[in-house]
Amino acid sequence: MQISKSGLVAILLAVSASVAAGLSTGSVWTVIERFVVTLVFGGLGLFMAESSGIKGALSLKARNAGTVLRDMFLFGVAPGVALGLVNDRFFFGYRYSPFVLPRIRNIDSVGDAFLLSLEIGLAEEVIYRLFFLSCILYTAKYAFQRWQASAHSTIPASIAVVVSTLIFAFAHRSPLSLTAVFLAGIVLGLIYLFKGVESSIAAHFVANFIFFSASYL
Repeated sequence: MQISKSGLVAILLAVSASVAAGLSTGSVWTVIERFVVTLVFGGLGLFMAESSGIKGALSLKARNAGTVLRDMFLFGVAPGVALGLVNDRFFFGYRYSPFVLPRIRNIDSVGDAFLLSLEIGLAEEVIYRLFFLSCILYTAKYAFQRWQASAHSTIPASIAVVVSTLIFAFAHRSPLSLTAVFLAGIVLGLIYLFKGVESSIAAHFVANFIFFSASYL
């Protein structure tokens, strides 16, 4: 049985997230959980992204390696650096808050920061951007499909970015970082919408790595 391109991409994302989780925690259960969650949300998310017409989705169109790497740097790494520095500037004093996960508070090496940043960046972008944003965009487009005027063309995308970001922000369950997470989610949502999940993953990874390294090492 031949596996579709979307299926291969979902498997690649799931393997990457589970390997990072395994190296970070050493827990077999965490590896399995991360693989299954990322595979399911990634597979469904890629399908919904294609159905929603998100141009940057990995499964929609072939882009040469140079273009992908350029977009990942300009729209992934560069915004990620800015987000990481902003987080460090405003939330350094709260780095040991009980709202912060013990795995994050206990970071004590560059390797830990790298693996945890990669695991979180992959998993959260797959869940909140690739899946939730794509599903909400598809639903909003369907609801607004009878509105043909160009003035309404940005409404579904705006709804998808804001609602998926609210889900992302409240999932972090920390009142101390709610505003920062919301603003970061808006940025990541826009990156995903226009430049694809690989660029939003890069931005999320870099932002976390800078923040974790500066705050805990």
